[in-house]
Amino acid sequence: MEYRLPVDTRKNIVRLYKSGFSIPELSDAFCCSRTTINRYIISSMGVREAKTPVKFNPRVKSELGEFIGVFAGDGNVDFDQSKYRYRIRITLSKNETVYYERLSHVSKNLFGKKPFLVTHNNRNCIDLILVGKPILKILQHYLDFDLKDKTHTIALKGDINNYSKVFLSNFIMGLTISDGGVYNRYYGKGYLERKIEFTNTSRKLAEQYYKIVNNVFGIDSHFYIHQPSVSGHSIAYRVAILSYSNILKFYNRIGMTEPNRMSVLESIVSSQHIYK
Repeated sequence: MEYRLPVDTRKNIVRLYKSGFSIPELSDAFCCSRTTINRYIISSMGVREAKTPVKFNPRVKSELGEFIGVFAGDGNVDFDQSKYRYRIRITLSKNETVYYERLSHVSKNLFGKKPFLVTHNNRNCIDLILVGKPILKILQHYLDFDLKDKTHTIALKGDINNYSKVFLSNFIMGLTISDGGVYNRYYGKGYLERKIEFTNTSRKLAEQYYKIVNNVFGIDSHFYIHQPSVSGHSIAYRVAILSYSNILKFYNRIGMTEPNRMSVLESIVSSQHIYK
């Protein structure tokens, strides 16, 4: 038999290839060799592999800030020794599949490449993966981090005053999507908790979040340091926006593109009479 891949899988490979996925990306997504993918594309389309180049578009400041913020919170980089390439991975919850579609669109606008999706059946998460050192270099242009310890070292590069307000507002939004949350809930003995918060183990990144929302956007927030209760765990740094007036400022000045958090944010904004 010439091909081991089912007919539907072959059609899906060609569709994804035409939409901008490279052969290495398809090889990872479908768990088969590049040779197999390439052979089928040649047979089906009459072309050899045309790798999708990275075409960086820094002019879309809003989408750039959002992507950089999401990566700073929930992203990671590893090096695939077998294929000698860098993989940029962003992890989302399984209930954020709609937001995956947005990030896919953002990635296409920024880099000329779409990420592919990996679903983990044994974990409540999905991975968005982009491949290539050029994208890593772009991330390193905007972010300082140690490749061996991204979690504790990540921070926006340089002086925050060197960035536009459009970039910074979307950077804060991306951080809130990835390592933060919007809460409108009861807990304990009927206590109503309404807040926006960001929590991270990089002190510098948390301090930048605090300074940007306070100094750039005039949103009052509170900075907390949480010592670990379990030996071996890291210190966590949290920034919280608590009052209705400041949550409203966040809504108007920063906003939200992730549907789940936006729904909660809108529910808070529409219930201002509770605060009176």
